Amino acid sequence: MAGRHGRSARRAAGGGLAGLAGLAGLAGLAGLGTVAGASGPTTPAGLLHASLAALAGSSTLTVQGTVVQGGTRVGLDLRITGGGANTAGTVSLGSSKAGAAQQQIDFYHLGSRLELRANEQFWVTQAGKQLPKAVIKKLAGRWVIVPPSEVKSLAGDLSSFTSPKQLAAGLLGGPVTGAKLGPITTVDGVRVRAVEDAADSARVEIPVTGSPRPVQIVGSAGGSGGNLSFTYPAHLTLTPPKAVALTVLIGEALAG
Repeated sequence: MAGRHGRSARRAAGGGLAGLAGLAGLAGLAGLGTVAGASGPTTPAGLLHASLAALAGSSTLTVQGTVVQGGTRVGLDLRITGGGANTAGTVSLGSSKAGAAQQQIDFYHLGSRLELRANEQFWVTQAGKQLPKAVIKKLAGRWVIVPPSEVKSLAGDLSSFTSPKQLAAGLLGGPVTGAKLGPITTVDGVRVRAVEDAADSARVEIPVTGSPRPVQIVGSAGGSGGNLSFTYPAHLTLTPPKAVALTVLIGEALAG
């Protein structure tokens, strides 16, 4: 019986993370699409292209903020090293309505090892029909080690957020109809130039000097939106907490 529920738990975890990754098409955040006519970094389209290319090539960075799309809010608080080879952070998912319950996953993905901690709302939503309540109570809020056979699949789902290349690609949707340069302002002490989509209020804030990696991306003011902030530290240390094998916790819950 424990083995059957262990398989159910692994499938439930995989389905939950896949559901989060399905919202990683961030075109709705920036409202900026495939850059046409990117003739050089001095043009609005060229500057946007250079900025997203620099983001894709980043090795160490942090990403914080939210994406709101189709009434769903995705929260991100990520630390990324090795160009996405080692990552950690928090992803939350739920309705954008005030007071709505949020699913939340904390994770550490270091090489071939993946640990995660999910709240009860996550397990209820993703596995409530597959797992007994006692198992869900046991899993909620506990750091678990994902079985090696499941790591590749779940890490692949998370990479929609944690791979700089995939993140940059996800910020591109349909064609940009009229990118334009906005004003020079200051964001977190950095002088930035905005590249705006003429069709709406979406914009990418890009440093005036140095690397064109984006400092901030602000979504459109329509049904989609959000705000992501980026930093690029020289070094990040990712230290995972002590965790227990998923199947062990399930076995304890069933035995208790």
